[in-house]
Amino acid sequence: MKITIHQTANINSLSYTRVYIFLIWLFWFVSDKSYVAANADMSIFYKHGVMKLFSDDFFYAITPGILLLVKCITIYFICAVIVGLNKSKWYLFISVILITFYMGYVRGFAHYVSHREMTLLYCTYILLILPSYDSLKEKVDVRESNNGIYRASMVVLSLLIVLDYFFIGVARLCSGSPLVFHPEVMRQWLVAHAFSANEWNFQYGALVLDYPWLKYVVFPMLPISTVLEILAPIALFSSNTVRVWIVALLIAFHVGIFFLMNLLFIENILLLFLLLDFTKTIDYLRQKFDHLYERMVLSFNKSIEK
Repeated sequence: MKITIHQTANINSLSYTRVYIFLIWLFWFVSDKSYVAANADMSIFYKHGVMKLFSDDFFYAITPGILLLVKCITIYFICAVIVGLNKSKWYLFISVILITFYMGYVRGFAHYVSHREMTLLYCTYILLILPSYDSLKEKVDVRESNNGIYRASMVVLSLLIVLDYFFIGVARLCSGSPLVFHPEVMRQWLVAHAFSANEWNFQYGALVLDYPWLKYVVFPMLPISTVLEILAPIALFSSNTVRVWIVALLIAFHVGIFFLMNLLFIENILLLFLLLDFTKTIDYLRQKFDHLYERMVLSFNKSIEK
């Protein structure tokens, strides 16, 4: 099978992807209030991954104020990566360390790290070894640059995204089949999430209590989404039309989960757009912007001369 995704990717594609991924992180950190978790009892704290390298005394010393400071510093480095400050990958490296630490700490009180955040984190890690700053170099000609390395980079990022869905689908199929696909299981999930404490408080899933026949309408969502998740890697080898449909269906299921179960996987939804070939659109918009900028400068110079 031939890999067909991102055939037109170039040096700008990877650069804008770096900006896009860190804009997602900027949104995550600006809206996050998990730093108050430092007030929680450390007896319920669980050390994930690299967090095991730190002693218990280290974590006991962390206060909400200290964690808020870490959050603000992290936001600074995220912004530095977005604008390409000093064209230095050191900002990217420091951002990865701070993001990992902050995520590991605040999720230590939940005893799990959501796969929506892990996929975004993996994509951020892989940027460390990808030439995502090349477009900031002086005298770079997009037409003469070796686009093979940039296309390969975009393929790697796309592979991380589709594998996330693939392994989730396979895990559900292997560990929960066939019981997990029983209509009554989906009904119980909908009711439980409809009345659980959350920030959205949608209770559409609870309609299955008033209308029992609805469970036969919604239960196919789980097996269909499982099949779609397992087939997600096809996006790497399919036509643009099929790829758009795969992305659209995955987003539709995320939206359905949001309204029925109060679970918003916004990071996954935003990452799905990286499966689409956006290079031509970005290059077109950039040309229009450059043309508009030149006209504005020309008009400004003429107004000064007058």
